[in-house]
Amino acid sequence: MKKKHDKKIAHEKEYEFPPGSTLWQDTGFQGFNPEAVTLKQPKKKPRKGDLTEIEKEENREISKVRVEVEYQIGGIKQAQRLKSFICTKLKIFQLDLQWLKPLQYMKHHFRSSWLKFER
Repeated sequence: MKKKHDKKIAHEKEYEFPPGSTLWQDTGFQGFNPEAVTLKQPKKKPRKGDLTEIEKEENREISKVRVEVEYQIGGIKQAQRLKSFICTKLKIFQLDLQWLKPLQYMKHHFRSSWLKFER
């Protein structure tokens, strides 16, 4: 299977967003600008210049949100790996992940890495 860049996939899928939506995207989506959407994207430093203090502060605020989102995505991936591991070892074909919520809460609350699973 040939790999595709996220921006190309986004253009091909022709995503539609409700008017007034805010789209948080990284610089890999530079140029992807759906209609009726407010974009939140970090500013890149100009070639021979610096960002203003306001632009740097905006980048920090965007980064705070993006880090939390990436953290949550990582938690989902860990839960999927755990489910796959349990289903494979115990030969269970359907498993509800609701019981993982307290573990995810504890991990998020204590910000530790005690819930890691190897592939």
